[in-house]
Amino acid sequence: MDDHSARLHTLQRLTRKITATLAVEALYRAIYESTHELMDCDAFFIALQDEARQVCDYVFQIENDVRLPPVQLPLADGLASRVIRTRQLVDYANLNGTPPFPIQHWGGKHQARSVLCVPMIFGNRVLGALSAQSYRPNAYSDADREILSIFAGQAAVAIHNARLFAETQRKIRQLALLNQVGHIISSTIEIGHLLDLIYEQVRQVLPSDTYYVTLVNWENQTLELRVLVDEGEHFPATQIQLGEGLASLVVQRRAPLILHNLPEDYGRLGIIRIPAGRSKPSLSWLGVPMIASERLIGVLALASYHPAAFDEEDAEVLQNIATLAAIAIDNARHHARAEEQARLDSLTQVLNHGYFLMRLREEVTGALATAHRLSVIMLDIDHFKEYNDAYGHLAGDAILRGTVQAIRSSIHQADLVGRWGGEEFAIALLETDQAGALSVADRIRATLAQLNLTDDQGRAVPVPTASQGIATLPEDGEDAIALIDRADQRLYQAKARGRDQISGTGG
Repeated sequence: MDDHSARLHTLQRLTRKITATLAVEALYRAIYESTHELMDCDAFFIALQDEARQVCDYVFQIENDVRLPPVQLPLADGLASRVIRTRQLVDYANLNGTPPFPIQHWGGKHQARSVLCVPMIFGNRVLGALSAQSYRPNAYSDADREILSIFAGQAAVAIHNARLFAETQRKIRQLALLNQVGHIISSTIEIGHLLDLIYEQVRQVLPSDTYYVTLVNWENQTLELRVLVDEGEHFPATQIQLGEGLASLVVQRRAPLILHNLPEDYGRLGIIRIPAGRSKPSLSWLGVPMIASERLIGVLALASYHPAAFDEEDAEVLQNIATLAAIAIDNARHHARAEEQARLDSLTQVLNHGYFLMRLREEVTGALATAHRLSVIMLDIDHFKEYNDAYGHLAGDAILRGTVQAIRSSIHQADLVGRWGGEEFAIALLETDQAGALSVADRIRATLAQLNLTDDQGRAVPVPTASQGIATLPEDGEDAIALIDRADQRLYQAKARGRDQISGTGG
């Protein structure tokens, strides 16, 4: 067997060797060892191009069998970059002086005299370049150039397959992880607990300095930072106007946003930094939208005190979590709305009889424990049946809703309003004594008189009056039922006096 045939036979054997593994690091080592067996190889590198970031990623460098750290260099005018760009091999037979373009020196003890660098081509793509280097001048022959070019093509196939395998394994791990995350965050329908679980899952999957879980309030045009954790410290929830800050850019674009150098990015994007968490500024940021049923409901974001802390893979992982989180939040909101509707009267949207009584019992217990006052008003619309008969049920519904409007405008937001039954309403005034309750009842009567109502044909109809009875804790009773009964008795006293009356203590 002649020398050329022997080398081809060796090449075939080495090709089988490098295609026998799908582990990336083991493959790089096998490519180096095979090249070393084929030819003089005092130094060696494998450089892969990253087209998206326009860099050469020197994934494997070795000199005198000492592995050197991987580095990334701009895809510019260096040796590997030229080979990748031209798709042609470069051969320096005797480097004795300054080469025509930069050759990376990896910090070893010697300078290469002979350099052979060939492209690794897979299909129509140049994956990168590999280079054999020798301390001797004129180390490489035409046969070396031919054999290394052939071997580089085989190495390209092996690297492509190993990358596919690694990407598949990464996807499998990610799917398993997302399945676990989805199971955990779907374990609750309580919105506050859910947001905390989302933060905990993101923290475990993507370690970072700062975490944000932000919900969009479309009615108020605000962003609600519901979870803000900076270096392990939880900060109070806060709001910013929609249109301000980095999260608003994610809302506007409905797409992930990765920022590698925040001090420069703020100016480039025309964004003013909004302090949140600790006072020191972050240097990099990643935010993704939470979208459920095509509606954007919030933003998940990370920040770091280091530049370029996040990459596209991080964005993909965070976006997948955000999609699961959006579905869980949307479900929790639907459940909360369903629960709320179950507590409300469908026509007037005040508390229904049962839920009002439950809440009143809770408030009475709290008021007794803290020695606070509490008053109950029972209100009944006068001659409501005759009003319905005369003007129709649509007008009757309008007066029920109008009565609620008059009540709500006369009480505090924390006070309770419930439809007790038919045309009768119950009102619980927290931290309110008898005199205060009388004042509220008088305001309700005056507001009710000012309502403008029409029937189903748009004709103006008169506004009926209402009678009201008041009971106060503790003098009129020390439990919810006693207060309701006493206020109801006084309501009927008010009706007996001619209606459109208010009856309190002694009334």
